[in-house]
Amino acid sequence: MLAGARLTVLDLSDNAFGPDGVRGIEKLLKSTACFTLQELRLNNCGMGIGGGKILAASLIQCHKQSRENNTPLNLKVFVAGRNRLENDGATALAQAFQALKHLNNIQVINFGDCLVRPEGAKAIAETVSEGLPILKRCPVIYGLSFRFCVEPCYKKGAPLKCVFVLTDTLLRKAFSTPSFQGYSFVSILLVLLGLIKSEDKIKPVLVVPGHLYALEHVVRQDYFPKENVAVLEAFMSR
Repeated sequence: MLAGARLTVLDLSDNAFGPDGVRGIEKLLKSTACFTLQELRLNNCGMGIGGGKILAASLIQCHKQSRENNTPLNLKVFVAGRNRLENDGATALAQAFQALKHLNNIQVINFGDCLVRPEGAKAIAETVSEGLPILKRCPVIYGLSFRFCVEPCYKKGAPLKCVFVLTDTLLRKAFSTPSFQGYSFVSILLVLLGLIKSEDKIKPVLVVPGHLYALEHVVRQDYFPKENVAVLEAFMSR
């Protein structure tokens, strides 16, 4: 900071510095050194809920000050997987990205394997649906909407409405994105359901009725391509 550096990539992944470590970089994230940041990678740092909240506030402040300085933040990749953010931490960061919805160039947000449950995933889904127009990947969603949303909701007897809202929000955006590979998505879905084998050694999930309720709902929606419905029907009817 003192040297007047301008960072484009900040990767502190796999350092396990915890919430105190986030406090340690809080000043850096708010400084002019990060106004030019394009990639922020904090995977597997043990941030926890507290660290997630500090990080969210720091990003909001960085964005605000960079705009005031006429050098608006142009973040493209944000990675915070494996940090035990849980619902509160993920929700705080989702709210931060909602406040930063002017970040039109962001392509990747990763909250994977952060113990995010339906409430936190729903907050992220709402952020994705209301902004971030060229977002290409958000791993907390595509793999976890079934594993961390459908299954827990079903097992706890909670209404599946939250799951339907989540999947509709994300899949509607996904299928309307030109770069989204619909057939690849369906292939992975078939692997997770145990209907075909994966060449990449992806293991199927333990299918519960909630998965099938969600799938039945999705294929009836107008955003889901009819040709993909036909593929699913061919395998599901075996």
